[in-house]
Amino acid sequence: MTQTEFLFLEIKKLFQDYFDHPWLINVTSFSEIGTIRAFLSLSPREEDREYHLVLTGIRALRKFIRILRSTAVPGIHYNPHENKDLLLLKKCIIYTLPENTKKLDYLSVEFEKTIMRQSLLTQL
Repeated sequence: MTQTEFLFLEIKKLFQDYFDHPWLINVTSFSEIGTIRAFLSLSPREEDREYHLVLTGIRALRKFIRILRSTAVPGIHYNPHENKDLLLLKKCIIYTLPENTKKLDYLSVEFEKTIMRQSLLTQL
């Protein structure tokens, strides 16, 4: 497995496990979630053929991270009268959100650097 494939799979897993929840996306009012989902629906081997989708997906992911840091991390609240399972999920996500946002940021930057490096090498 290449470094690019590894980073892509890590981003995909982290995003789907922690960030792709309707209530969290509603808190951020993020409109480009479809772009991120389309990007992450690629298989690691499709990245080379779908370069435009990869670049727009990374751009949308970086924007999502900025929005999370500015709005969601400092200001998510939960309703104590919600369904107990959803309430537990929200509490866990709220507690781990700053660290997972930092990890998603790091992975996305490293992924972007890696694909840019590969792009430059293939042009030589």
